[in-house]
Amino acid sequence: TEYRGKGVSKMLMEAALNVYAEEGVEVATLEAIKENERAIRLYQRFGYEITDSLVYLSGTVDLKATPISHESIRPEQLQTYHFYKENLPWQCQWQSVKSGEAQIYYDENQNPLGYSLFKRVWNQEGQLEKVVLYQLEIFAELKEESIKSIMSTITRENKNPINFMTINASLSNPVTLILQDLGFVKTTEQVQMVKKIDQ
Repeated sequence: TEYRGKGVSKMLMEAALNVYAEEGVEVATLEAIKENERAIRLYQRFGYEITDSLVYLSGTVDLKATPISHESIRPEQLQTYHFYKENLPWQCQWQSVKSGEAQIYYDENQNPLGYSLFKRVWNQEGQLEKVVLYQLEIFAELKEESIKSIMSTITRENKNPINFMTINASLSNPVTLILQDLGFVKTTEQVQMVKKIDQ
């Protein structure tokens, strides 16, 4: 606390932007806790703009739904698919998800319906305890049953209640709204901020 009000944060921001300029960075992004208005105002003074709202959600889903047709792939393979979303918070990009897994979902004609990037967490008894969702994107008509089927697929038909947690899920993603309709509770909300760096 003794360093507050002395311009330290301003100096840190200036130093960071100097590094970005030296490295030829074109776009800088960051996330900030929505309630941290002081930090958000600081970032805005340095040219960052809020581009999205992000939430951490937590909930348990009824896993009796029929699993969906899918292909399991390595997270690093996601970037080879034209529908993979790269413009997401860094924690949600495949490079950041250590021990992660990915799946592509298909309809009856083998057309891609969507994909997920996630991590399954196991307890000491070797039982699936939790699933952390970093990305869940659906391109087809979205229904609650589709989400439940995907979650059954991720948990490999585990019949026990499993807790799912999203990391920085975009509020503009329709999947997020359906998860909330399914009873998922918001635990944290952040803003995503972007700054274009002048070259």
